[in-house]
Amino acid sequence: MPHISKKKLEPDLLEGLLSQLIGVFKVASKQNTLSVFTEELFTSTEKIMFAKRLAAILMLNRGVPQHVISEKLKMSSSTISKLSLEIEVGKYNSIVSVTKSRSEKIINAVLDEILEFLPRPFGRYRRRFPSIYKDSSKNPYLK
Repeated sequence: MPHISKKKLEPDLLEGLLSQLIGVFKVASKQNTLSVFTEELFTSTEKIMFAKRLAAILMLNRGVPQHVISEKLKMSSSTISKLSLEIEVGKYNSIVSVTKSRSEKIINAVLDEILEFLPRPFGRYRRRFPSIYKDSSKNPYLK
């Protein structure tokens, strides 16, 4: 996991740097160069970390059980629990709303791909589990 230097920046400088980063993202997005920009800016570890976090947030929002997310995305259960609590208090509402607008089909396709190979649910809560699938034709448990 990437680490931040122990040497702290001044709060004003840090705020300015973050503001500049967001501004550059906006410009890159408008010029359709965002993918090149992220390739150049982020290491492969950082891209994987962000992609896994985004997938976990969307899967939690969709109702996928925490242990399944932890297993499928190879993330610790404590990280998934932390994300779940943050979702409950509304921390990721903007991420959820942005992903629902344009790229919902793409994200749902990726999540369906991840969820497709889950083991058959059993036990007391087995009837709740199929509700995580939006498309019942792809859900082997609803056929």
